[in-house]
Amino acid sequence: MLGHWWKWDLIEKECKTEALQATKNNGIPPALEWLFNHPIADPSSGQKLGGETTQSDSVSTPTDNSTTSGGSTDSPSGGETDAIPAAETDTQPQQVLSLKCEDCGKLIKSEMDAQSHAARTGHQNFAESTEEIKPLTEEEKQAQKEKLQQKLEERRKQRVVEEKKEALAREKSRRRTGKEITQAKEDHEHQEMKRIAEERRREKLEEIRIKKKLKEEIAKDRADFKAKNQPTSASPSRANVTPTPTNTPVEVKKKEYDTCRIQFRQTDGKTINETFKASDTLQNVHLYIAEHRTDSSIQPFSLSTSFPRKTFQTEDMSKTLVELKLVPSSVLILGKL
Repeated sequence: MLGHWWKWDLIEKECKTEALQATKNNGIPPALEWLFNHPIADPSSGQKLGGETTQSDSVSTPTDNSTTSGGSTDSPSGGETDAIPAAETDTQPQQVLSLKCEDCGKLIKSEMDAQSHAARTGHQNFAESTEEIKPLTEEEKQAQKEKLQQKLEERRKQRVVEEKKEALAREKSRRRTGKEITQAKEDHEHQEMKRIAEERRREKLEEIRIKKKLKEEIAKDRADFKAKNQPTSASPSRANVTPTPTNTPVEVKKKEYDTCRIQFRQTDGKTINETFKASDTLQNVHLYIAEHRTDSSIQPFSLSTSFPRKTFQTEDMSKTLVELKLVPSSVLILGKL
């Protein structure tokens, strides 16, 4: 019995070593699973390590030989002759050398490669295989290297095409935004010109109304003056004479403005509003806008009106705003010299 247990210790150590080698030292659970799937038989007794054992397998064979019909103990080799054929009939365990994908039939070296293959292809069915993965030859390595280089080149070309598309989309967006900004500036300028034209129209109407009112007041004053100075006792011949009206021109007093409101339109579309005295010269206005402009204070500029179109020259700088007909309000456009 002691020799029997000593043999089992040796067999158990060998089984553990072989199980760890077969599972590539991945841990105890894979080794135990491999042992249950690949039992190893004891050469002396025929019992398998890792397989299912029965009560009859654990009983020593010499007790059965002692109760034979011959009753002789001179044949101790009877038990050994029964155990040797059982050991010979046991198939030797085959070592697992690779993993095989049952979905596509590809051989895989390790579990990490199997996980990568599953993540890349979506295959989930893998089995152990005894086929050894042969090392690649120089031609196969060169072919795989060329294939990888070709894939890298294709990805680089695809990335270049995508970058060109993105740059084209950004350029289109920039142009569209620029057009929208330009259109907004033009609309703003158009609305501003309409507003100024409307103000001038109202001022003209106001002047017409004032002129009409002055004419009515003058006519009334003349009628009152004639009524007061008409004699009460006039001769019949003179009383019957109807005075002929004289077409004397009526002098209309033009309204005078003391101030002038000017709107400056800069080169970038922004505007500046300021009020000046009607007696200020254009030179004063030019100095003011040169100090307060925000578009480009370094470059020289010119001043002009949009309607009627007129660009002021050097000789106009000494003239007043009244002389240049910029009172009571006007718009001056800044331009480059």
